[in-house]
Amino acid sequence: MQIKESRPETAKTKNLPLNNSNKLFVCLGHLYQRGSAGMNTIEANAAYSDSCLHTTIYQLGQIFNIRPERRFERLTNREGRTTRYMRYRLTDEQREVVAELLGYTKTGGES
Repeated sequence: MQIKESRPETAKTKNLPLNNSNKLFVCLGHLYQRGSAGMNTIEANAAYSDSCLHTTIYQLGQIFNIRPERRFERLTNREGRTTRYMRYRLTDEQREVVAELLGYTKTGGES
């Protein structure tokens, strides 16, 4: 019995373990959908249970050569103290690459 994988098959993803590549594609999808707002670890954890967003971002760079822009932001933690978190966002050029990786199609009469 064969198990059908639910991920796009590309040269870069062919040898990835299925569970790892799915997490990467989920992260890419969320980064793509959030546009210029990007995402930090708290948002990634709430959206798809990724508590190690920095590691996922590193893997995106190593596997797909996608390195989102980074900037620190200060947030108040549950104890009322200020904590720094990294916010990641895709550049316009990276969004085009991600759209292709995820199989998103452009509209407007392209054939």
